[in-house]
Amino acid sequence: MFFDPFSLMFSIFPLIVIVLFVVVLVRGLREWSRNNASPRLSVPATVVTKRRAHHHNANQLGPVNISRAWVYPTVYCVVRRVRRRLRGTG
Repeated sequence: MFFDPFSLMFSIFPLIVIVLFVVVLVRGLREWSRNNASPRLSVPATVVTKRRAHHHNANQLGPVNISRAWVYPTVYCVVRRVRRRLRGTG
């Protein structure tokens, strides 16, 4: 009987993948829960700037030279809170 690294690799590798999947899932659920528990702000605001960026990704599929391209649009928006001045005598 001797040490077989391949049997160890094929028994530990799936375990590592499953653990990583569970960790990512738990972190996502925790963040989702915290976001839902936080209060929503309802304040007057105006859009200051808005810009759009497109990220392109293209690859070739196999030896038949079929290419696919994906475009990921991202919208960046800067919002500024409108401050109201209180009317007073001072």
